[in-house]
Amino acid sequence: YAHHPPLTNMAQVFVYGLAGEGEAQLRLFGYFAGFFTLWALIILLRKLTISWAAALLAVGALASTTFFWAFGRLGGGFSMSVGFLAAVAHLRNQDQPSRRAIVAASVLGAASVLLSWPGAAAAALGGVWLLMGRGWDRSTKVVAAVGVATAAALAVWILSATDIGELADQARSRSNTDNFTWAEFLDKQWSYASRLLPSWYVWLLAPSLVGGLWHGRTRPIIAITGSVALAWTLGPQEGAFNHEFWNLNWFLPLTVGLAALIDLISGWFQRLHSRGALIPLAIASLLLVTALWGRVGATAFRGGADAGELLERNEPPAGQNTVWVASNIAAPRWAAWYWDLSVSVLPATNAAL
Repeated sequence: YAHHPPLTNMAQVFVYGLAGEGEAQLRLFGYFAGFFTLWALIILLRKLTISWAAALLAVGALASTTFFWAFGRLGGGFSMSVGFLAAVAHLRNQDQPSRRAIVAASVLGAASVLLSWPGAAAAALGGVWLLMGRGWDRSTKVVAAVGVATAAALAVWILSATDIGELADQARSRSNTDNFTWAEFLDKQWSYASRLLPSWYVWLLAPSLVGGLWHGRTRPIIAITGSVALAWTLGPQEGAFNHEFWNLNWFLPLTVGLAALIDLISGWFQRLHSRGALIPLAIASLLLVTALWGRVGATAFRGGADAGELLERNEPPAGQNTVWVASNIAAPRWAAWYWDLSVSVLPATNAAL
């Protein structure tokens, strides 16, 4: 992972230093990032003046999907991007932002840059959004300075681990489309979405984006996060074709758009009748409960992975007598049990390599 921003690995080292090594510690940062994502999304939507009901339902819909539970915590997801955009929205709403708010935005912007390449792109566009809202004032200068310094430090970090030629080869490999057609690419994306998302969520994808663009207060966020997600899908297409988690970044514009759509529909019903807003909220709540107890709940919480059956069907390579275990991760141990192989634990110093 020398070609990736290092925040996830740094956070993992920090957790190991505090709590020791083990499977629970390995998952700790991911769970923190997942819960932080949900919390920051609600804050972002409220800063955009989306109603509490619409914000909670849209974020709840996200949390009800198998996709989020499987991949929303992977590598921190887009957690820091959401936090930074929420902080920028807060700065845009203040006449005189406090020093604490400026520092929080700067830290979250730096974390977004260091977390992932899409996070770095979202941070850059979020900085432009801040400039458009506040001009070149003190808060914009501080956030921009920290962002540029962080980007420079990231460049030094990446280039200290690899060279330009290797980075170029990695970029060419990820953008290589020789092994599939456009039709196969689009079919694969639909397959990933339909397998990992409930059907009602899939059919709400397009209306959510339209609702987010229609709603004036969410339009900038849809433009920022949607352009990042689109570039990450269509740029390194080899990654999107071969990795079902690649389109995770679409969850951000889709969740904001869904909240905007619910907010718009609730407003329209409320203008027809004083309690009319309760109708779409009741329908959305019913869909959410159905998702949690339906196929998504069975897949994410109650169903098994059938990993043992997979291992029994696939024998280990000829001549392999040992399964090596690093950092106390449990998976190789039960693989060894199904394959009837001995287990050898690597020392922590070697496991880190």
